[in-house]
Amino acid sequence: MVRISVIIPAHNDRERLKLCLEALSQQTLQADEYEVIVVDNRSDPPLQDIVEQFSFCRYASESKPGSYAARNTGLKEARGEIFAFTDSDCIPAPDWLESGCKTLTELASNGCIGGKIELFAKNPEKPNAVELYELIFGLNQQSNVEKHHFAATANMFTTRHTLETVGPFNTQLKSGGDLEWGRRVHSADRPIVYAANTVIRHPTRSNLKQIRIQARRHAGGHFDLSLQKNRRFFTVHKCYVLWQSICPQFRKMYFSRKKLSELGYGYYAWLRVCGVISTIQYTRLFEYFRRLFGGKPETR
Repeated sequence: MVRISVIIPAHNDRERLKLCLEALSQQTLQADEYEVIVVDNRSDPPLQDIVEQFSFCRYASESKPGSYAARNTGLKEARGEIFAFTDSDCIPAPDWLESGCKTLTELASNGCIGGKIELFAKNPEKPNAVELYELIFGLNQQSNVEKHHFAATANMFTTRHTLETVGPFNTQLKSGGDLEWGRRVHSADRPIVYAANTVIRHPTRSNLKQIRIQARRHAGGHFDLSLQKNRRFFTVHKCYVLWQSICPQFRKMYFSRKKLSELGYGYYAWLRVCGVISTIQYTRLFEYFRRLFGGKPETR
């Protein structure tokens, strides 16, 4: 009997999706205890041939662009009472499902858990500047859960009952939907727990184009979230974002120097990482003002 439904939104990314599904085929749980639903979000070509290679997987499609719309489609198809979320570029540990379900049952059965996300570079012996930036600042799930009250959907577990109580993901958001959903869970006084032993491996982004796309998506997501709040908050938020975006991020640069030193890197690596920090900062600033002056949201 299916107890757990794993939901994976996917857009293209055929090779990494296959790696993800191969890892899910090696879980320590019995095969009849879980299902995997891959929701194809307008891939070209469609991903059905990849999904059909795995007997425990089901294929669904969602034409509305955005990973949160795809996740909601997966929820409608799911048969389990426990929902596990990950992304097509992630590699779950063999005990990912077993560990996540155990922690959810023991600690957060009426809320959700966020598992550990281990980032890795394409060449761990020689990461480039973007990869170093990601290794320092990317996807800190423990901080997400304990400080910001949400779990990134790259590694999140929850129950059908919790979703029925707080509702599905906000499909108007292209980024930040996990943050918005997590805050609804927190506002409902339901637990959000960090699970260090529930592990997903996630590749870092490896070039400036990829990280600029992410920066624009995040900026747009925060912009959309602020629009959904009251008008006075949005005015205060605009002033805060303007101040934060224009001032050089000296604190972040100092922190990166400290972390790089601990990892054995010198000043040249630090200067390259500072360049990435500035690129992301001003990309976000550009996107914020583009949206402020009537620019259309990114479709992905």
